[in-house]
Amino acid sequence: MWVREITYLLALVVSIALASASAAELAAPNPALTPGAIISNDRETACTFRATPRLYQTDRSVYFEQAQQVFERYGIPYDQHREYELDHLIPRCLGGTDSVLNEWPEPLAEATIKHAEEARICRAVCDERTMTLEAGRRFFTTGQWRHRQ
Repeated sequence: MWVREITYLLALVVSIALASASAAELAAPNPALTPGAIISNDRETACTFRATPRLYQTDRSVYFEQAQQVFERYGIPYDQHREYELDHLIPRCLGGTDSVLNEWPEPLAEATIKHAEEARICRAVCDERTMTLEAGRRFFTTGQWRHRQ
């Protein structure tokens, strides 16, 4: 009888480990699917883009079609979208576009961390001008935000 219990526990541990590995893989955007897309390399244009209406504010049907496409590209069933935030790799405050090339399904647990880093980096680039636009974008495209916890 104990052999069956051990086998069950081993199977449970393996399935938890596999699920954790999958979640960890999704904690970063896939560069082949989400390389990033920008509106301009001009600091003024990029920094003012954050004040423009977002796609979900201007055309909700296109936004939902695009969201479904992003989830499909990442192999995540859309009915699980509440567990994720459709996030911009390059933040809008740095000129990142509302495009499938700049969006990825970010696990909600990661979103708070990235939002804090977005505010900090966008402030440094656009308000304080203590960081270049290129360096700010690179901070996100290279995943540096994930290591500042």
